Amino acid sequence: MTFESDEVATAAGLVAAGLGVSLLANTAFNKDKIAKVRLHEPNCQRSIGLASIEGRYLSPVALKFKQFIVDYFERNQL
Repeated sequence: MTFESDEVATAAGLVAAGLGVSLLANTAFNKDKIAKVRLHEPNCQRSIGLASIEGRYLSPVALKFKQFIVDYFERNQL
């Protein structure tokens, strides 16, 4: 049987219940119930994005957070 989920918690829950295996982000699961095996090959990456509506009001805190994210990824070349 194969199961695909967009919800990390669902996939992690199925693994924790002993119903299979999954590829999960390092921080996405309860380490008490799921064994972690680090994969070195192939090199896996995922893309993430930052979205906002142009011309829409952003609070000062949201603007600072947005700038923090942009600066962080530029600085770390991610």
